[in-house]
Amino acid sequence: MGGGGSKKKVVMDGLSRRELAFDALEVTRPSDLADAQDTDGRTIRAYVSGGRDVLRSWERRSTAVVVLPDERGWRDKDVRVFADEIAFQNQVVVVVPDIHSGLALAPPYDDAALEAWCDNMELPNNQARILDDVIASLQFAREEYGAEALSIAGVGHGAGRALSVCAHF
Repeated sequence: MGGGGSKKKVVMDGLSRRELAFDALEVTRPSDLADAQDTDGRTIRAYVSGGRDVLRSWERRSTAVVVLPDERGWRDKDVRVFADEIAFQNQVVVVVPDIHSGLALAPPYDDAALEAWCDNMELPNNQARILDDVIASLQFAREEYGAEALSIAGVGHGAGRALSVCAHF
């Protein structure tokens, strides 16, 4: 860089972020239906954020929050910023799973595309798979980070999913 160039500002926020994958579960679906839908040992991809101290594997009294993303999916910048904010402000582990199995709504977001996407997500097979994926995410957070307290939240479409999941327990 030359003498008049601008410098990039590095912000150290104390968060650790990573993408990972964990095994899916077949909890609510009959095993034959789950086997037909989950060929080749399906995994769930997720974004995990948390304070560096919280993410240490030897820490065993953490709290975990599973954030269900909106129709834009788990890789959306705004969803990740929201997850980071929860993790930073509360010093908890936040898991944002890919509950849409890679079928997030792609731009442009017009009304017809959103309606078709919502209709697809409301199919009984998709609802059962999403419920299984959320349960697997909660179990992953409990086992991987030793979370004694679990919470679930959602953004947009994910907020309705969070309420639906809570209704099953």
